[in-house]
Amino acid sequence: MVATTAVATTVAPTATAAAPETSTTVAAPVDPLQIRVGGFGRFDFGTRPLDMLSLISTKLGAPTSSTPQDFPVANGAVYATPDAQLSFTRPIAQKVCWSELCVYLGGDAAASLAFVGWEYIAGAAAPPTVKLHNADGITLGSRWAAFGSAMSVQPGGCASATAGRGSTSDSTHLFVQGANFKVPNAAGGFDPATPDPSVVTVSGMFAGDRFVKASGDC
Repeated sequence: MVATTAVATTVAPTATAAAPETSTTVAAPVDPLQIRVGGFGRFDFGTRPLDMLSLISTKLGAPTSSTPQDFPVANGAVYATPDAQLSFTRPIAQKVCWSELCVYLGGDAAASLAFVGWEYIAGAAAPPTVKLHNADGITLGSRWAAFGSAMSVQPGGCASATAGRGSTSDSTHLFVQGANFKVPNAAGGFDPATPDPSVVTVSGMFAGDRFVKASGDC
């Protein structure tokens, strides 16, 4: 009889590929009253306005005014009223306001108006009765010195007011007021100037399209 020697075998364990890690990014909730360069809260410019108007009314109460306005006179890229004192980007419009906040609706027909702009302008009330802000926290009464690079201010403009922009998270347009945005020069005219940021405050904010007066703001 021939002796048989069993050969030991070792089977390597089958490697199991690790499942890829997955991550879920949850978008931060949009502040329903955040004003931004592309819209208001979660509503972008160009959307139909019904849900937006309803949400704002839920937060701020019924509108203080709602004014339809026609611009029947084509004037280049815009439309104007017959007396040419007011212009807009659409021939049919409506301006809906809640104290300091106004939103603008526009289109080719009253039945198809879309949300196209907003403005937030300081009124007689101090502090404002409507509390709004952009992504950087800039609001009516904000002082330039407190926001630094989050605001930019244009030298010149009017003597005590000029334009500005939010300049980091959201470049909303700003109206600012202070002192000495223009200073006298030796020729009897004025040179643009930038006053101390500690005396410059935000008096208004806007984005998108709004009614424009024929006369300047100064």
